[in-house]
Amino acid sequence: MENYTVIGRIGEGAHGIVLKAKHKASGSIAALKKIPLKNIENGVSC
Repeated sequence: MENYTVIGRIGEGAHGIVLKAKHKASGSIAALKKIPLKNIENGVSC
């Protein structure tokens, strides 16, 4: 996430938040999904 500047919030779903962001080096716009990890020791469930 340190390579991106968050512009705004696109939406939210059952598994996380989708953010609109700009890549700092190239200036390209991207959608980033931020998924909270509640218990990282057990891995990520699909």
